[in-house]
Amino acid sequence: MLNFFNRRRKELQRSQQDIADLTGYTSATVSRWELGMNLPSLSKAAIIAAAYEVPLDDYLRQITAIASQSRSNRGRPRRQPLAPLSMPLAVA
Repeated sequence: MLNFFNRRRKELQRSQQDIADLTGYTSATVSRWELGMNLPSLSKAAIIAAAYEVPLDDYLRQITAIASQSRSNRGRPRRQPLAPLSMPLAVA
């Protein structure tokens, strides 16, 4: 499911780099917002809301909903990392 950042950016027909240029972040950071890996800083909320062309209160509601959803997903079991291969070391 596309999150708010991805959906709204596409509605505006902007690239991640366009949003990055407008907000002072990198396109990699914008990508992490869209992937749900990070949330933007609240200190730049007005700038980010303007870049996405949404009223500040709507933007803050979206961020609150995303953060709430993120917290509720923390209880889900995670995949176990792969165990390291046990291979004998070659001795020279």
